[in-house]
Amino acid sequence: MAVLGRAGRDPGDRLRGCCRLLDVPTIAELTASGLLESLPAEESRLRFTDAGRTLSGEIRAAGAEIAARHATSPPRTWRLPPAY
Repeated sequence: MAVLGRAGRDPGDRLRGCCRLLDVPTIAELTASGLLESLPAEESRLRFTDAGRTLSGEIRAAGAEIAARHATSPPRTWRLPPAY
């Protein structure tokens, strides 16, 4: 659990660590599971243990960082590679 809280880690890395701890294969599945939206319920499920508080705090912080990054970044444009 201490590995998740290291300063300077990319929020995606922290979310991937949370996925491993929650046994969720991908960040997309973590998001689709509704876990990020239902953190108060998850916190009660984790019974407010130190590990549970750390995990839910990491999920909340990483989710907020990723959301902020997407809100401020310009939309991506995809380019096709040149024809051979």
